[in-house]
Amino acid sequence: MEYERDWRSNISIICRKLYKLMEQYSGTSRPHSGSSVLNNENEAPIPSKDYKVNYSVKNNQNATTVSTSITILATVYDAIREHKSKHGKKLVAWDSFKYHSVIDVEAKYWVGYYYFHHGEDIPELQLISEEERIKIAINIFKETADKGNSSAQLRYGMHLWQKEKNYIEGFKYLKMSADSNDATAMFIVGKAYWNGINGIVQDKVLGAQYLKTAALADHSKAKDSCNEYGIS
Repeated sequence: MEYERDWRSNISIICRKLYKLMEQYSGTSRPHSGSSVLNNENEAPIPSKDYKVNYSVKNNQNATTVSTSITILATVYDAIREHKSKHGKKLVAWDSFKYHSVIDVEAKYWVGYYYFHHGEDIPELQLISEEERIKIAINIFKETADKGNSSAQLRYGMHLWQKEKNYIEGFKYLKMSADSNDATAMFIVGKAYWNGINGIVQDKVLGAQYLKTAALADHSKAKDSCNEYGIS
C-alpha cells in the first residue's frame, strides 16, 4: 500500500491512546518488603485479562482497522498476592515477576523461587531439567541475597548450611536474614548459638535473644525451644 502522509498524525493518536490505556489498567506499585507481604491465602486473586483495542484509521480513500492486544501485568505487590492466594494464577504471577525482575530485587527473588518450587507448573520451566532449574534458582538466591533480600538470604543460607555443609558462610547469610526479622532465620540462628553447633561459637545469651524474638513472632518451633530451654 502506498504511504500516505495523512496517516502520520493518526498513528500518533493511536500510540497516545494505547499509552493511556496501559496507564489506566496497570495501576501503581504499592510498598512491599521481604517475605512479609500478604500472607492471606484466602484473599481474592487479582483479575487478569487481555485487553484488545480496535481503532479505525482513515485517510481520504480508505478505512483501516488496527487491532492491538495488550496483556496487563500485575505489579510486584499484586503478583505476590496472586501467588499466595489460594486460587491465584501462578502463570500471571510468574509473568509479572519475570517482567519486573530486570530492575526489582523482590521480583528477581520470586523468579528464583519459581525456578526452585514451580518448575512443573510453568510451561517454559518444564523445558528445563530439575537439576538446571535448581542451579539457576540458587544463583538467583545468592544474587538477591547479596542485594539485601531477607527471603533470599534465608534460602541461600539454608542451601549452604544443609546442602553444601558450608556452615560458616551459610550462617553469615542466615544471620543477615535473622537480623532483618525473618522468624525462621532467627530460629535457626538462635539454635546454632544456643547449642554451639557446626563451628558456631556457643553463646546462650545471643541464642536466647534470637529464639525469644522468633517465638514472639509466632514461630512454633521457636516457642517449643524456649519452653525446652527455659527461655522466658
